[in-house]
Amino acid sequence: MTSRKKLTVAAEIAAIVAVPIAVVGVLVAAWAWWLPGGPDSSSTGEESPSAIARSSTPPATVDGSPGVSAVRYLTAIEPTAGKSYLESTPGSRSLRIHCATGQSTDRVREISYPLYGQYRTFQATVRAIGPAPQETRIQVEVLADMQPRANVHVFKGQTAPISATFSGQTLTLRLTCESPDGIAELDEARLGT
Repeated sequence: MTSRKKLTVAAEIAAIVAVPIAVVGVLVAAWAWWLPGGPDSSSTGEESPSAIARSSTPPATVDGSPGVSAVRYLTAIEPTAGKSYLESTPGSRSLRIHCATGQSTDRVREISYPLYGQYRTFQATVRAIGPAPQETRIQVEVLADMQPRANVHVFKGQTAPISATFSGQTLTLRLTCESPDGIAELDEARLGT
């Protein structure tokens, strides 16, 4: 009988302590959820802690200044795959992707970027450059979660715009070339919301 009485007293003490803690937790959560300037609010002009944790570089605005923006240049995003295929010029918004060797195990180049579900558009100007013969062409494809969204063919020395609208978690740029000496240059390659 005494052990049952001790258990009941211990349960009452635990309940008395737990109820105020739970009430305070609910009030703090409600405050963070409803009040402006809460953890994920962008009304302050600053990124949320979760957005900062996802990216190692601050977003770039259209004029290049740091801050929250609807535009993010690929030169400011760390690729999740294919980084070794990229060449970028410091201070430039251009990416260069060297063509594959054309060997049976090296036909295309793919570079993937995380979207985190935030971005819905891609735009760039594609230029075919490099020591490849004049009549050769390159193909650049835009894929969202490996689903084709845009495709452009460009002969050496020419340029063409490419744009895509999508939803997804990963953007992949796929380069296919007629010559291993070709290079695709993507000017102003950017994501938008």
